[in-house]
Amino acid sequence: MNAARPLLVILVHGIGQQNAPAQSEFLDRLRDATARRLGEIGKAGLASRLVFERADWSHLFPERADWLTHLFPSYARLRFRSRRTLVMILWLALIPAITALGTAEGMRLLHPSALGWLVGTMAGLAVAILAAWCLIMPLFPWGHLLMFGRSFEANTASDVVLYGSDEPRRQIRDVVLAKIQPYLSRKYVVAGGARECLPVVLIGHSLGSVVVYDLLLGISARMGARKVTAAQRELSAVTQQLRGATGGSAAGRAAVGGAEPEADPRAHLDERHAFLQRADDIETTVCPVGMITLGSPIALFLFRKPSILARRDLWKDACPPPFQATGLQGRLRWRWQNFWHPSDLVAHRLEPLFDQGYPPSGGRLKFVEDVKTWAPARDPVSAHATYWTNPAVLRRISEHLADVLVNV
Repeated sequence: MNAARPLLVILVHGIGQQNAPAQSEFLDRLRDATARRLGEIGKAGLASRLVFERADWSHLFPERADWLTHLFPSYARLRFRSRRTLVMILWLALIPAITALGTAEGMRLLHPSALGWLVGTMAGLAVAILAAWCLIMPLFPWGHLLMFGRSFEANTASDVVLYGSDEPRRQIRDVVLAKIQPYLSRKYVVAGGARECLPVVLIGHSLGSVVVYDLLLGISARMGARKVTAAQRELSAVTQQLRGATGGSAAGRAAVGGAEPEADPRAHLDERHAFLQRADDIETTVCPVGMITLGSPIALFLFRKPSILARRDLWKDACPPPFQATGLQGRLRWRWQNFWHPSDLVAHRLEPLFDQGYPPSGGRLKFVEDVKTWAPARDPVSAHATYWTNPAVLRRISEHLADVLVNV
């Protein structure tokens, strides 16, 4: 572990299997870039306080290699897939074939002229487009083409569906909490603060940005609570259930005698209690001092909730109380940088949702700062991964972390 008074930077990834070496390399380069930035401003000694952790939850939902056999038995056979692939190729070959025939016929019918080849080509393209729209596309075997994407759908995109369920969401969050918990004993009073806490900068990519946003909501709600929160009530209720489960479980086992014993509910209660206790410890000890989101779909999760979108103070739910009045805690200002690539279908802007009325004292500070990035990308999927290697993203985050270290 690093020296006293750490600044913990926690990274949470998104859906599917992850390129762990690439993300670890990103954190290493971020550490080096932040150290260089601190050296440039004469604060090189602060670099030792940086602590990076990567919360990897990809092992929770392993890929199902046999999904195709269960859901689409015929597609699992190589012969069937090969035949369907050939059918798709033949269908696609119709488009250039029709274009060539249309062009040749157009040029044959036209009298020789300087523009004969141009008019013929345009006529061929028009015929091909019309044929594709009216004949090829309606009859094309799209189901066979989409079958090539079923693996991504079943083993990667389904993580989003799982996060919408209570138990998978708890499992993902517990991985993140477990990475933070070892540092709770190293809390201290940050500049401008009135209590000891562990300063943390949250970084989330893709669905991971939703995970850290939910964590920020829980911590901010607990920090500003003037009465018992829902999380505290749930912890108290589970604790009471645990106290009564021991006697009940023993009585149940004695009643069934030699019969097959039913599942002991205590094991589930123990697991639930451990999670809630860990969450309670973290929500009362951690103080978020910044957040970074990369390719974030947070807006999508909020967009279908009109009651939330209608609010003009959405930032209040997520903003840690020390920053709510002026956007500052001492000399430290709250910063949430949201990086998005125009070709990334998952990434969305957040300023329009969160910046209205922030801070109440006025001024030009932003609760969320949208940062438009650019990097070469062959398609929307590759665009979603450009943040890990984009030098501009690395530079802005390193400047952010250096600023926090100087002022925390």
